[in-house]
Amino acid sequence: MPYLKSISDDILVYSGFTKEELVKLGYADILSEITVLIDGKYQKELNDNSFLKGSSNQTIHILDDKFKYKYEQYLQNGTNQIQNFFSKDSVISVGIHRANYKQELKQSLRQKGLVPVSNK
Repeated sequence: MPYLKSISDDILVYSGFTKEELVKLGYADILSEITVLIDGKYQKELNDNSFLKGSSNQTIHILDDKFKYKYEQYLQNGTNQIQNFFSKDSVISVGIHRANYKQELKQSLRQKGLVPVSNK
């Protein structure tokens, strides 16, 4: 059994490369082990709040036919969600944020009397 499939039979990968570039670079074997590839470089100016994509230039490829129906339904009915993980002194926010997320967060913090520590 291929290594990635031994970990999970449903693996979603984001890549700054296109599917064609990955094949040319010799990664076709890895593509055969993943379920969904979201390819293309993230471009902040093209963040139009698309579901599951960071920017509209990216493409969603369902590579494993066994999951085709599941992901087609998910893409029709899903919404972007953010998960926040708290540590002792910080918060890590994971997911695809809305295009204006940083401004909304800064405004919300200021309204609560808090000042962001960094501009990252």
